[in-house]
Amino acid sequence: MFRKAMYPLVSLVALGLSGCAGMPDRDGEAGAAGQYAFVTCLGSVYRMLPPRYDYVAELLEQEGKGFRERGRMSEAWVRKIDTEARDFAARTPPSMAVRACTEWRNRMLGGG
Repeated sequence: MFRKAMYPLVSLVALGLSGCAGMPDRDGEAGAAGQYAFVTCLGSVYRMLPPRYDYVAELLEQEGKGFRERGRMSEAWVRKIDTEARDFAARTPPSMAVRACTEWRNRMLGGG
């Protein structure tokens, strides 16, 4: 039972790390903004799923908070990313979330 319940979490962590690792090489606020954008977008998609996925969205929010603090992101960046991530996630099917959020992040930050 425990193992079966952990599969989605382990998969999500692996996908999240690959998404953050796929960031164009940036430092400081720009790098943190990219990582924050990715986890915020993905978290917004998970927020739209049934309540059993709330723990995933909460984990992603905590990751985002860490990126925000470590990168010392400005409030303007945070507001822009939060707004655009929610809007984008509302149009993103959950099955495409990781790829779509990665592409959105790269377009938003001018990396692809």
